[in-house]
Amino acid sequence: VTITDPSARIVALSVGSTNNAYLPLSAAVDDAWTAGNPLPSSVYSDITFGNGVYVVAGGSGGSGSAATSTDGSTWVSRTITNPAAGNFVALAFGATKFVALNDNGASAISTNGIVWTVGGTLPGSSTDWIDITYGNGRFVAIAEGSNNVVTSVNGLDWTAGTIPDTTE
Repeated sequence: VTITDPSARIVALSVGSTNNAYLPLSAAVDDAWTAGNPLPSSVYSDITFGNGVYVVAGGSGGSGSAATSTDGSTWVSRTITNPAAGNFVALAFGATKFVALNDNGASAISTNGIVWTVGGTLPGSSTDWIDITYGNGRFVAIAEGSNNVVTSVNGLDWTAGTIPDTTE
């Protein structure tokens, strides 16, 4: 990965609080992080960057929540359409879109982090989806406590799979 933007930042989120901080990519190893402005809420559980914007997503009590920032320091509250019970726990950017995943297997999609639409429902029996990433042209989500995995090229249509058990 080559980052040529001299103002680029690494942004960290403190889950369960409104705290966040950033560090310029040009910073030395021992440089101190700079505190960002408080997030609009303390319910965010994941952060990602894409299309020139940082996005955080989360939720509480089955209500979706998001915020965006163009500088990694000043945040604007957004609303994620929560297509099913559960809270958003994971977020990824790829194929020019953000995909937020809730713990009960529903997704939401946005091209800008501001306007969200209902994504697809993840197949399988797991209701403990915990993470999502993007690579090699597809989104990949995993479940906690099982070998369940799903993939999607668009965040709408998901294909179930199983991670082989290597403990035998």
